[in-house]
Amino acid sequence: MTILVSSVIITANPHLGGALKMSPMIFTVTFLIFLLAGSWLFYLSYYLRNRQKHNLALKNFEESQARLREEVVNTDSLVNLLANVHEIVLESFGDKTKPVLAKMILSSACQIMGCAVGSLMILDQESQELKIVATQELSQETCKSLGLKFGEGLFGESALIGKIKIFDDLTKDTRVAGLELPGKSLMLIPLKLKDRIMGLLSIFADEPHHIFEEKKIRLLNILARQSTIALENLGLYKNLQIFYCEMVEALAERLAAEESKDKNETLRFYARKIAQELKLPDSIAMYVEFATILRGIGKSDLNELILHKPGNLTPKELEEVKKAPKKGHDWVSKVKFLLPVGPMILYHQEHWDGKGYPSGLKGNEIPLGSRIVSVLAAFHSMTTDRPYRKALPEKQAIRELKNQAGTQFDPKVVETFVKIFEIEKEKIPQGQAFIRNGKEDQSVFENFWEWN
Repeated sequence: MTILVSSVIITANPHLGGALKMSPMIFTVTFLIFLLAGSWLFYLSYYLRNRQKHNLALKNFEESQARLREEVVNTDSLVNLLANVHEIVLESFGDKTKPVLAKMILSSACQIMGCAVGSLMILDQESQELKIVATQELSQETCKSLGLKFGEGLFGESALIGKIKIFDDLTKDTRVAGLELPGKSLMLIPLKLKDRIMGLLSIFADEPHHIFEEKKIRLLNILARQSTIALENLGLYKNLQIFYCEMVEALAERLAAEESKDKNETLRFYARKIAQELKLPDSIAMYVEFATILRGIGKSDLNELILHKPGNLTPKELEEVKKAPKKGHDWVSKVKFLLPVGPMILYHQEHWDGKGYPSGLKGNEIPLGSRIVSVLAAFHSMTTDRPYRKALPEKQAIRELKNQAGTQFDPKVVETFVKIFEIEKEKIPQGQAFIRNGKEDQSVFENFWEWN
């Protein structure tokens, strides 16, 4: 129809023919332009919509990755902490261990929850009070104001309930009205062993209605459970340690019935003091104490005639005496708790110049514990009556130690002992810093080095 009309118009008006002959081409080009433009706009719209979705998905993915990384960091921190807790419980049982362990637990708990303020309390089973063991950015006075009596106050009531409690807004809690608190939200986590309450962990947050995330709470629960077990094991080990100490003391007294308990206590005192002065850990200092009072255990099966012989020993008798350190080492090595004591006893007759026994060790080849035992054993022997001589005065014994420093004894150990001895001597009115049974005289002694 369009072609027919166009033909009529062209026939009627030949001047328009040329122009109108181009209209189908223009129409086609225009149509293609509009089609391309529409397609481009459609694609652009589709692209923008999908890019927006992609960006949103990417953002969600990055947030998810960030949360995952945070969880991994928290989990790694928890794993490392639990490993450290285990290591502390196994390796260090000094008086400061529980506070150190508690501080580590509290610090990690605050890190997991992203908070800076908290406390860790242990329940004293006798007094039924929460004892503050560690705090972070929190005064003990504030803890006390929140109630440390089991079943009373904010802390005490929560400990009694034995479940995690979250206080969203402390400013509206009448129980703490008027108190200056370090935060406006609070989470309390009980430390439980089965159904027995062992303590309480508190975490404060600055703002009210703080969101304590569920995942972090689960991590904190793991920490609380393992920490409770560690603290309990620490207490059990401490009790076991006391039992072993008493056993060692009883054994040492039985081996040296003629010597007073006070003398053993004096030996232990100096052993610990010297070990601490020489920067040995408390756990090792304890074993040096034990080695000092058990050093003669290998002589327990020696012939009484040899032990109490007033004159010089024969070469054969001397060989029997020299077997004592090895026998003592073998004996204590049968007791797992005393394993570190064995080498200290074995080498306590070694000399600094290498002329001792049983292995001819010299200088720093000799364990430090053995070097300490050697000096104390010598001083003890010199200031005690023996079958072959009378006890020496303490001043003369000190001179003898100084003379033998660098040959028989470690000079540093001798110097340290003399320094501590002089300090302790000033504290005692009679001027006797080492308890002994013998009288002061100038007797020349023989066989000393084989008998101490």
